Amino acid sequence: MEFRGKSCHGGKQAKERITVLCCAKMNGSKKWPLFVIGMFKQPRIFKGIRKLPVTYEANKSAWMTSTLFTSWFQDSYKIMAVRGRKVALIVDNCSAHPLVKNLKATELAFLPPNVTAKLHPCDMGIVNNLKVFFFNRGILLKT
Repeated sequence: MEFRGKSCHGGKQAKERITVLCCAKMNGSKKWPLFVIGMFKQPRIFKGIRKLPVTYEANKSAWMTSTLFTSWFQDSYKIMAVRGRKVALIVDNCSAHPLVKNLKATELAFLPPNVTAKLHPCDMGIVNNLKVFFFNRGILLKT
């Protein structure tokens, strides 16, 4: 993760990439573990680490895919359904976020095109705060 506009050393852009999915209750009282997508199934940085505080998956581009999103959603849905809560999950209209059918406890609310940066709660400072949190603790994740 790197802040937009920050220059890379040596004139080349970094090739390391990750995607991070954030999910939380509207009032912030419950936060799901971060869902991180990297490029490598077993990155060297994880050597010797037995348990990660995040859910980690890998694909070549480190991008969200509909398969990864559906897998994450189904795992999260099990937790929501067991607790008997009714949930509206707000997601952008990215093609990697497919409509998941047969839901009883959760409704997927898709935002209209081209309004994500203005309406999506996670784009309203949460992601920037997440970056600042990790940078201030010396956990430097560059992309």
